[in-house]
Amino acid sequence: MHQANKQSGIVLILAVLIIGAVLVTAVVFSNLVISQIQQSRLIDQSIASYYLAESGAERALYQTRRLQAVKSADCSKIVSGSTCQNSGNNYGFCSLTNDKIACITDNQGALAVGGGWNIIVNNEKDSTVNLNVGDSFQLDLFSPYQGGDFQTNVQSFLVTSTITGGAKLYAELTNLTWLVGGTINCPLDTFVPARPAISKGQINLDSQTGYSSTGYLTKLANDPEINPNCSYVLRLSNVLDGAEPGQFTVSIYNKAIDVDPTTDKLEIPSRLVIDSQATVGRSQQSVRIKSPIRPPLSGLYDFVLFSEQEVVKN
Repeated sequence: MHQANKQSGIVLILAVLIIGAVLVTAVVFSNLVISQIQQSRLIDQSIASYYLAESGAERALYQTRRLQAVKSADCSKIVSGSTCQNSGNNYGFCSLTNDKIACITDNQGALAVGGGWNIIVNNEKDSTVNLNVGDSFQLDLFSPYQGGDFQTNVQSFLVTSTITGGAKLYAELTNLTWLVGGTINCPLDTFVPARPAISKGQINLDSQTGYSSTGYLTKLANDPEINPNCSYVLRLSNVLDGAEPGQFTVSIYNKAIDVDPTTDKLEIPSRLVIDSQATVGRSQQSVRIKSPIRPPLSGLYDFVLFSEQEVVKN
C-alpha cells in the first residue's frame, strides 16, 4: 500500500507537468498566431498608407502642373495680405485675387478608404540633377509668379559634384530682366558697347575643395556681377572635353563674399519639395516629390543641327 501511494503521487506530478507544458505551448502558439495576424494587418495598413500618401502627392503635383498653383506661403508674396483658401473641392486659391491664382492646399485630404494625408510644401535649398555627357540643366533663380521689381536677393551661387578628381561644366547665366527691358532697380547696362544679357563661361570643379567650384560664383567671365534686383536663369551643360556623367548640385546665396554656407543660403524660389504623409491604423508612410513650380516643357531640344547635306539618322 505504501508503494502504491508513492506511485500515485508521481503520476499526479507528471500529469501536472504535462498539462503545464500543453498550456505553455498553447500560449506560445496563440501569441505567434496573433503576431502573424498583426503583422499581416500592419502590412495591409502600410500598403494603404503608402498609396494614400502617393495620392496626396499626386494631387499636389496636379495642382502645380495643371493649375500652376503656388505654395500657400507665396500667396502673401504675390498679393499683400492674401492667404491660401480651400475652395471646397480640394483645390485652393489665393484670396484677394478673384480666384485667379491657384495655391497648393496643405490641409488634410482624404479618400473613401478611411484614411487621409497631410501636405507640406517648401522650396528646395539645393537643386540636384544627374547629368550624362551632353545633358543640360536649367534652373530659374527667381519665382515666375512674382513681379519684375521683386528683389531676388541672389548674389552668388555654388556648384558641387560627385565626380572625383574634378570636372568642368559649360555655363550660361541669363539676365532675364535685361531681356525684357530692365526695371528701375535692374536697369540696362550703360557700358558702350553694352554687355550682353547672356553670360557664358566655364565652371571648374576642383577636387581639392570638395569637388565644388573654387568659390561662390558672382559672375561668368568678365561680365557684370549678379544683381540681387535682377532675375536670372542658370543653365549648366555637361558638354566640354573630358566630360563625365555625374551628379551636380546648385545652391544660391544672398552674399558674394564672406559667405556662411548655412545662414546665407537661400531657398530656390522656382523649385518645390512636396511632402505627403498618410496614416492608416498603426502605419505611417510619406512620399516626397521635387518639382519645378512651372510645368516642365517636353519635346524640346537645346541644340539644332544645320547641314548643307542630307542628315541621315542611324
